[in-house]
This record gives sequence, C-alpha cells and structure tokens, in this order.
Amino acid sequence: MTFMLMFILIYIYATISFFYLQDTVYDLSINPNDSTQLGESACDTMINCYMSHVTYGFLKGGGIGDVTL
Repeated sequence: MTFMLMFILIYIYATISFFYLQDTVYDLSINPNDSTQLGESACDTMINCYMSHVTYGFLKGGGIGDVTL
C-alpha cells in the first residue's frame, strides 16, 4: 500500500515537472564534454519524465533536486 502511494505521488510530481518545469530538469551526464550542449532534457516525454523522477528520487541518494538547474 505504501509503495502504491509513493508511485502515485511521484507521478503527480512528474506531471507537474513535465508541464511546468520541463526545461529545468536536465541529465548532465549526457554530452559532458560538448561545449555547445551541456546535457539533455530528462522530461522530453511523460514516461521519460516519470522514470527519471523514479530513478533520481528513489535509486540515487540526493533526490530530484540534484538534477534541476
């Protein structure tokens, strides 16, 4: 039950990020040495945005605030 609530809350945050904060969520590990493009948007599609929130929120220690600029 707790995991379902957690995934629903992450879906709500991912929806807000996708519609309002799409240009602020970047994955800076893509193209790290390219001077023209510093990274790639982690929220270009809704499922990509949701999976990036799950990955950065759950699996990595710092949370989604580490990847927002």
